[in-house]
Amino acid sequence: MFRLFLVCISALVITTIPCSMPPSSQLSCWVWKSSDLIYADSYNEWVLYQGDITLEGAQYFVKRGLYPAYLGGREPTLLFRLYALPDVKFLRDQISYAIEQWKIHDTTVKQIQLDYDAPSSKLESYAYLITELKRTLPEVGISVTGLVTWYDDNPDGLVILGENIDYIVFQLYQDYAPLAATEQYARRLASYPFPYKLGITMHKSFLKFRLKKGRNYIGTTVFINTRS
Repeated sequence: MFRLFLVCISALVITTIPCSMPPSSQLSCWVWKSSDLIYADSYNEWVLYQGDITLEGAQYFVKRGLYPAYLGGREPTLLFRLYALPDVKFLRDQISYAIEQWKIHDTTVKQIQLDYDAPSSKLESYAYLITELKRTLPEVGISVTGLVTWYDDNPDGLVILGENIDYIVFQLYQDYAPLAATEQYARRLASYPFPYKLGITMHKSFLKFRLKKGRNYIGTTVFINTRS
């Protein structure tokens, strides 16, 4: 079933992106737990969940997801989930430690991704945090996941955020299911002026969509899950 999904989603990417863009080589996946790795081999890029940054009176990093290991020469992106905006030094320390642990296992990390469902009103603050983080981690690229509602709620803040990251992955799903207006959102995002990806799941409904891609579209990231 998964192989059929991958063939279908690859065909969807190839047939709907502009011909000037790289085709299925831009198909990546989010890997949230070690058991997902049996499905991940066919993807070009792995985005590996590492844990949660929480603030409950004090700042904490809760380790979750995949532990450092040798990945056969792959260079994964490490994902950190934020539940609030932390102190930049605390965030940098957690990221640096994780990168060093993967390095011990002969796995190089050159990109990290932040997963924060920021209120639209906090996009400018989020962008400032990332700007400060980049100053202390200049050798690491930074991308983020994003909510499609940011596009309407705070377009100015979204521009500031876009100027300070490598790319954004706009999530076209709630839980595992597509958003009610998935195709409409994709059409609107096609005019986004910075590099972006579309985030989908393995939900079978995504196979029926023809998602419009803009000139700044650089790929699709699939949330590996087995729910239909």
